[in-house]
Amino acid sequence: SRLVKERFPGTKIIILSGHDEFQYAQEAIKLGVTEYLLKPISVRELHDLLQRVGAQLAAERAAVSHLHQLQLQANSHQDQLREQFLLKLISRDVTVDEADRDSRLLSLDIAANFYQVVVFLVGGGIGVEAPDYANCERWVATLTQMAEHQGQRLKVQKDLDEVVLILSGESHSGLEENLTELQSATQLLANGDGVCPLHTGIGPVVARTSDVRRSYAEAVLH
Repeated sequence: SRLVKERFPGTKIIILSGHDEFQYAQEAIKLGVTEYLLKPISVRELHDLLQRVGAQLAAERAAVSHLHQLQLQANSHQDQLREQFLLKLISRDVTVDEADRDSRLLSLDIAANFYQVVVFLVGGGIGVEAPDYANCERWVATLTQMAEHQGQRLKVQKDLDEVVLILSGESHSGLEENLTELQSATQLLANGDGVCPLHTGIGPVVARTSDVRRSYAEAVLH
């Protein structure tokens, strides 16, 4: 019972014993045994006991499932709030103090010396033949991975056709390396088969979070 509880703590253990000694029952309680029953025991009693224990297991599993769903909802809500904050950063006037406050509340690390916005227009833009949207979805997924696996990139899904990456760095050279790495990765993807047409716009380097909007605006124009 001790080994089972150590390795599988959610297991329910029922002991049927012919030893009517308090020491055994006391030890069983310490080990977390669910029931310690003395023989003889009737089929009816055993049946009722198994039903009770089964109900306990069902209730515990339901509680764990509910908690898991709540955690998923909380994570999803947090992701939505972060996305909304980044969208606000590129589309509205946001003061440095406001950006610092909101990013801390969302556990989002945006502190850096320099910022630069890169805009990807998925599909290639106006006047381009309708793209293969299945490939475009893979493009967006790839861009998302590029952002998630590099701490100095923040991704914003502005709409279905526009993906924005906010690059950050402590120096101009660091930002240039980040941008070069990103361009190399997207170029490799562009050489693949059936890849979605993609237009890339690069904004200027700015030194304040309040200027990220300007970098985005100029990236869109390019």
